[in-house]
Amino acid sequence: MNMLINATVPIQRTIALINMPLASATRPSIQLGLLSAIVESVGVRVDQHYFNLDLARELGADEYEELCRHRGNMTGEWLFSVAAFGAGFGPTTEDYLAAFPSEFDWLAKVNSADLNPRDLREQVLPDFIERMAASVDWSAYSLVGFTSTFQQNIACLALARRIKERFPDVPLLFGGSNTNDTMGVELIRSFPYVDYVLRGEADKTFPQLLQWLFEGGRGPAKIAGLVSRNSEHGLLVEPEAPVASIADNPIPNYRPYFQRLTELKFGDMLCSQVVLPFESSRGCWWGAKQHCTFCGLNGATMTYRKKRGSTILAELKELASRHWVTNFEAVDNIVDHKQFDDLFTTIREQQLSFRFFYEIKANISRHDLETLAAAGVRAVQPGIESLNSRILKLMKKGAGVLHNVRCLKWARYYRMSTMWNILYGFPGETKADYEAQLDIIDKIQHLQPPMSASRIWLERFAPYFKRREEYAITEVLPTSSYRYAYPSQVNLSDIAYFFDYIAKDTLPDEDQQPLVRAVQRWKDSWQGPNSYRLDYRRIGNDLLLDRGRGTDMVTTRISGLPATAYLMCEDAGESPDRIAAMLRTNSNYVIGVEDVRDILDLFCEHGVMLSDEGRYLSLALPIVD
Repeated sequence: MNMLINATVPIQRTIALINMPLASATRPSIQLGLLSAIVESVGVRVDQHYFNLDLARELGADEYEELCRHRGNMTGEWLFSVAAFGAGFGPTTEDYLAAFPSEFDWLAKVNSADLNPRDLREQVLPDFIERMAASVDWSAYSLVGFTSTFQQNIACLALARRIKERFPDVPLLFGGSNTNDTMGVELIRSFPYVDYVLRGEADKTFPQLLQWLFEGGRGPAKIAGLVSRNSEHGLLVEPEAPVASIADNPIPNYRPYFQRLTELKFGDMLCSQVVLPFESSRGCWWGAKQHCTFCGLNGATMTYRKKRGSTILAELKELASRHWVTNFEAVDNIVDHKQFDDLFTTIREQQLSFRFFYEIKANISRHDLETLAAAGVRAVQPGIESLNSRILKLMKKGAGVLHNVRCLKWARYYRMSTMWNILYGFPGETKADYEAQLDIIDKIQHLQPPMSASRIWLERFAPYFKRREEYAITEVLPTSSYRYAYPSQVNLSDIAYFFDYIAKDTLPDEDQQPLVRAVQRWKDSWQGPNSYRLDYRRIGNDLLLDRGRGTDMVTTRISGLPATAYLMCEDAGESPDRIAAMLRTNSNYVIGVEDVRDILDLFCEHGVMLSDEGRYLSLALPIVD
């Protein structure tokens, strides 16, 4: 890495990296932190500007975070459109809310009575951008870089335009997930104040760009993933090149985030919410084998790369020591199975007080979930997406419904919060697929419900988007709310990430309403005095099965062979022939396969077991205090 920038580069070479709204205020930017650490190690000074914190301080922490969490329509982008493109840009607030009425209730939660959406869009945010532009002497920088992910693009463009108007000679760079593929090319084509765009991973290419600039920037810059302007040739677009390894990446520099929190006297308001992002792997090992049909993550960077467990642990310890924060969020798309032995077990043995969020694959075993919980993993995103194995096959998830329910079951037992959704709208789905899910939902009311049940989004890099003819997906157009956020010169088909579409061989929304309503009832009743319980207590060789709501509980005693068979099905989906064999070997019961099946089917009829594709899973949890 040290060879990427010549050692003779003067130390006074200074750049700025900016994190704009609507990035969450509860975490520093790993993009800014990592790139800063990479180039600071070779003598470049980096000033990080967390302008998202400034806006969160002004609007209020809760209100701002509600803005950041929003997905779907481009409302966050639209709110910054006047700040970016001038007074009178686009349709009015009334027109926007008439086109997207669901946004009205959401915006009402964000804003107080004294701050309506029109004032936010036409006064508060333009004034905010003007103040941020005036708060820094941008002429002191050799480069000003913006990171753009989710709904940050328009806010970044708003500030970039102000900087270029005041300091036309300062080069402006955009990077982040919003600049991948054609999105980055269209961004620089449409907005002349953007000088450079780095598409894809910038660990290596960002230092190369700085070296080229510091050496005078003469001639075309042949840097992977770089899009730049040239007076003779127009836009110069170099192909992307994924990073081969992340094993030796430095620890991100998050000090400027905490410094800004202190300057704004904002830290006390967020202290319990702050989490530190870290990266233990990049890409998706499952997607490299079989890309889930609806998933648009990773783009051209699906190849799985990871760090050593010892490296990760040293990084976590250093970050906790620097910032006195022990809550961490893995930005990984999927956990690496080898980390169970060389990372999580070590954290458990050393009794470290770390708390984690991780994305995992839903077919994880009970043992591995226990290992995660013991290491401090308190929240997981397991990618469940459906409670029907046929739908899961259409998704190419590599898991079945019993895997998904097992994950929910043991995550609940080990007190881990699960973030998941039920999705629909898959080509080839049938009504029976969703009717079957209603029956399962009735049986697992004691487990954590999904956050929502909704139709899939069409994302730019998903197989459904890239191979739309194969899946009979037609009339693909950028999600209509993009038209309200961007000016007319922008080719929305190139800059959009989300798309509206028509998918043949899918069910209409009205057929999905029973599922949507069932999920809402589940969410409404899951916690509180009337939440559903399904537990068991062991008394010798017998089980006491407790189930019901509130004080309306029913206890059933299960004795002998059925109790043994029930317990044999609690850790994994088992088949009757395997249960019969285990009973003969371990318990001296001599019983036929059909008799075992009859016992297991009876449990299913009573709602305390699930069956799928000839396998059975017990649903009751060991008693939870």
